[in-house]
Amino acid sequence: MQSVLLLADVDVDATCSGIVSLAVHEAWFAANSLSFRFGDAKVDREKADSAIKKLQQILPFELANVLRRLAKHSAWYAANMRRLFMQEAWRNEKVWKECQALLRSKMPEALAEAIELLCVHAGWHAANVRSFLWSAAAYDFKRYNETLVEMKCQMRTVQMEEQSMRMSGSLSVYQADGNEQPLGSGRQQDCCSLACGAVPKLLSDWRAKRRGIEVSAPFSPDGNQGEVLDMDDEPSQVVAPPSLQRSNNLLNETVDRWKVVGCSKDGVTAAAFLLAASATATIFDCLGSVVSKVKADIQGNIDKIQQNVDKAGGDSSQLLLEKMVKSEVAAAGSAAKAMKEGSTTTALLWLGRMLRLVERFLGALAQDSKASLSDCVKVGYNACLSPHHPWMVRTAMGVAFSGCPTRETFYKNLGDNPAEVASCVRPLFAAMGPSLHQLQKFMIEECQGLEQRDA
Repeated sequence: MQSVLLLADVDVDATCSGIVSLAVHEAWFAANSLSFRFGDAKVDREKADSAIKKLQQILPFELANVLRRLAKHSAWYAANMRRLFMQEAWRNEKVWKECQALLRSKMPEALAEAIELLCVHAGWHAANVRSFLWSAAAYDFKRYNETLVEMKCQMRTVQMEEQSMRMSGSLSVYQADGNEQPLGSGRQQDCCSLACGAVPKLLSDWRAKRRGIEVSAPFSPDGNQGEVLDMDDEPSQVVAPPSLQRSNNLLNETVDRWKVVGCSKDGVTAAAFLLAASATATIFDCLGSVVSKVKADIQGNIDKIQQNVDKAGGDSSQLLLEKMVKSEVAAAGSAAKAMKEGSTTTALLWLGRMLRLVERFLGALAQDSKASLSDCVKVGYNACLSPHHPWMVRTAMGVAFSGCPTRETFYKNLGDNPAEVASCVRPLFAAMGPSLHQLQKFMIEECQGLEQRDA
């Protein structure tokens, strides 16, 4: 244990805010990345980077980096475990345990354990939300909040004890630049003995929960998210750290994505459209294991278009899909020649068909409250994709759609309040329509008949 003072002169609120921001955004970065929500993951990556920069100014550089590795590998361990990527999870667990040992060598054990559990429950909450395990997510959210209170209490206790000990001149202060500043001579004491109190549950209890025990708990999102502070913010300007919770109604979240897609007479904005498409792809996770494979095709086409957007450079928020296709057609000499692997033309053609399938089946759900989910999905498939598939594929898809869950199960998979999820079906159907129909019309009329009207 370092015989130095870590917290005597720091702003505890700013330090807690930085640690929380790091834990929350690393958790959601991992969960969103494995759910193909790359737009959301990018935002979380930026905020996690901002949080670590703040912590590096407050705490010793080495300690800040240990915190980052702990938050990162806790998050990826949970995300990989939920996706059954066991080898990757094993690697994350190994690094995570190394970080635990390092953290306990640098600060009192009770405080270190509180920080560890904060990262653990943040990671599992995000992973469970993106896996639609609402009860488990609620449990981790409850434990996360309990541990957050404990962490703040431990941090203030350690700070008061360190300030008291510094008055005796027996220790040195560990500055943010990593240098020790002597404050006097005398017998050095172990900082571990300074902290009191206990974390509500030990890591062994947490591991037992992860083996399959679920605890039901209220899950009432507040929807608020704070922002990471700029480096030059004064302590008095510290704002609340970000909420761990995100929307637990995936349809409502998808509605919001489609509402911001720019759709003018000049074209559809590429960046916003791809984010909305990526959010829509998540719906396929809730349609059964066989149908969920369609999600990979959707995300593959999204990735191809995104790669072309990145190559184009400039302001991606202003780049229009129609102009990207026109540019490819002009360069190739014809629409048919522009239809090659990796082109925006090909990817947008198939992506549009898959997204219109979703739009059609949502419309069928909203129109007929008694129709089965399987029948509604078949309506969308028969109208938008079936005409473009060979007989064998149509037969296989028909069998796959027969394995769709009931409406009730589908709504439960999409959120912890089925009635609220069901109320978002019609708004999502309405929000998707304008940009999808405009793109389809463009492909029919201005791309030499590459596309055709849906059945």
